[in-house]
Amino acid sequence: MNKKIAFIIAAVLLLLITAYAASAVQSKLMIPPFTITSTPNTAATTNELYSYQVTITFNPSVVPLNYALVSAPSGMTISSTGLVTWTPTTAGTYLVNLSVSSASGTAYTEYQSYYILVTQATPTSMLEITKVRADVGGKSDSLTSEGTFDPNANLGDEISLRVTVANNLPSGISANDIKSVDVTLSSDLTAADGLDETISKISAGSDKDVTFTFTLDPNEVNPADAPFDIDIDVEGRTTSGVTYTDHWTVTLDMDRKSREFYVIEATATPTTLTCGGSNKVRVDLDLRNIGTNDITDGMIRYRMTDLGLDDVTKGISLMEGDSQSYSHSVIIPAGITPDTYLLEVDTYTSQSTSTISSMMAFNIVVPSCTTNNNSNNGGDNTSTIVINPPVGIIVSGTPVSTTSGQSGLFDSNNALYLVLIGALAVLVLVMIVFFVVRMRK
Repeated sequence: MNKKIAFIIAAVLLLLITAYAASAVQSKLMIPPFTITSTPNTAATTNELYSYQVTITFNPSVVPLNYALVSAPSGMTISSTGLVTWTPTTAGTYLVNLSVSSASGTAYTEYQSYYILVTQATPTSMLEITKVRADVGGKSDSLTSEGTFDPNANLGDEISLRVTVANNLPSGISANDIKSVDVTLSSDLTAADGLDETISKISAGSDKDVTFTFTLDPNEVNPADAPFDIDIDVEGRTTSGVTYTDHWTVTLDMDRKSREFYVIEATATPTTLTCGGSNKVRVDLDLRNIGTNDITDGMIRYRMTDLGLDDVTKGISLMEGDSQSYSHSVIIPAGITPDTYLLEVDTYTSQSTSTISSMMAFNIVVPSCTTNNNSNNGGDNTSTIVINPPVGIIVSGTPVSTTSGQSGLFDSNNALYLVLIGALAVLVLVMIVFFVVRMRK
């Protein structure tokens, strides 16, 4: 009996141990070695790169994995590390089903399925500057993106900028027309700053041009400040009130030599001499050093070849970018024939006359003057009057008339005359008092 009971107890214990072991093995097999824990990106845009990184959590150990696309749109790929990439070309909804499998050990595969909604890409700007053409001193260049124009400008050049503005909204819909498109220039270049033009309407899917013209005025522009940035801003609105804008920055540079003078302004006064007046012609120059180097030994030359006149002003000194005024009086020789004579004014950056930096010329008119002389035959003699400089000192102020000679006794300016008149007045007064007293008695 005791043996029977012992056998039964041993059998029950063996059964319990077997059941526990089976349960433990089953429990271990139900725990997956890894799981997909990342959330996929479900939105994409045509012609733009789509990407999604699959993220895995391991339980409890890391095992090699294999990534694969079970079903996916054309062109989509998945890397060995689980990175999904794709560049869609057509809008729509696309199914993606990917798998992750263990590469060794216990075979295990996990799946992830999702949809991607692809939308049509819109242009970077519905209202867009597409081209800017510059005409500079007879040369031209067109930019299709922001940058610097190739032809460099010079002082006095007329600059023309033609801006092309496009409406990229879908065509054929009147509501997509953009109206009242303002195109504005702003720049540290004064001539271009604040220029503004308005395009009344740009139809959807089309473009229009607007042109700006300005001159590089030597009185306002200093080449030492170049290059100059020009900002172009456009703004327009649809009929529904939606506002679109765009902005470009283009650059205009200028030619500069190492040593160069520029005459900002030059005048000669007078250009026509007057009979009996001065024979001096005053030349006033405003010079600017537009070169890249300082000038310390410049020169100005004044010439009237027909009259054998040749004067110079030496030692002109101008630092880079600086301006200065200079004056010189040219003396017209006496006794010359009435005519028009050429006065040439040239500037040089050194004492050498081999290279002229700038040149200008003035026509100086010497008139023919007529005088009337009484001759024995009573006729008039016509002769050429030589223009001579004025003689003597010119005194400014109000002239005072004077009379020469000695004053007489009864001159109103004589002091004795004034004393006698006063005494006579007193004597007359005494006599009047005397007669009034006698009459009362």
